[in-house]
Amino acid sequence: MHIPWKARDAFIDWLRQIRRSAWTLIALGTALRIIIALFPGAAVLAP
Repeated sequence: MHIPWKARDAFIDWLRQIRRSAWTLIALGTALRIIIALFPGAAVLAP
């Protein structure tokens, strides 16, 4: 299946945004783990 160029460019731009904000994602993930560690009840709400 051929991927349209516009969709491919959008996907590449999305990957670049993810890479730029990778540190933010890591920080959010760490914060989520800390919250779960402090409040075991939150583990039920987390996916």
